[in-house]
Amino acid sequence: MNKHLKAGIGTSVFGLTYTLGAWGLPRSTVGNPMGPVIYPLFLGGILTILGLLSIIMGIREQKEKGVEKQEGFKVTQTGKLIFISCAAAVLYALTFQGLGYVLATSLFMMIVMFALNGRKHWRSNITVSVAFSIGVYLLFSNLLSIPLPTMPFLDI
Repeated sequence: MNKHLKAGIGTSVFGLTYTLGAWGLPRSTVGNPMGPVIYPLFLGGILTILGLLSIIMGIREQKEKGVEKQEGFKVTQTGKLIFISCAAAVLYALTFQGLGYVLATSLFMMIVMFALNGRKHWRSNITVSVAFSIGVYLLFSNLLSIPLPTMPFLDI
């Protein structure tokens, strides 16, 4: 299976899932009831169509080249960074309400910054993560009057 075929299958599945999710969005009570749903449905449809086109390209490429020798899965540095970033984002989403904005964001940023910068720059990783989280929290809560989840034990 070549890269066009794999990408096409992934894009088509994502597009169909996105379309089904978009179809479940609430309808508007004022004006056109389908108004809030039109763009997400369009986007999901385009993703599905582009995925199918990629599948067709992959099948044509396989027919032209014949069956290729399968290579094993290779873990690259970029792949590790993508995995760490995705895992950190899931952890962030799961801990956002429970830990509050400042702790959850600091933790998320530290994980990603340590993955990118390594342990050698640990002081700057921690400083930037904590300073950014506190700065954005103060900006939103004090200047913009937009509440963010607070830490359960410090109430900030």
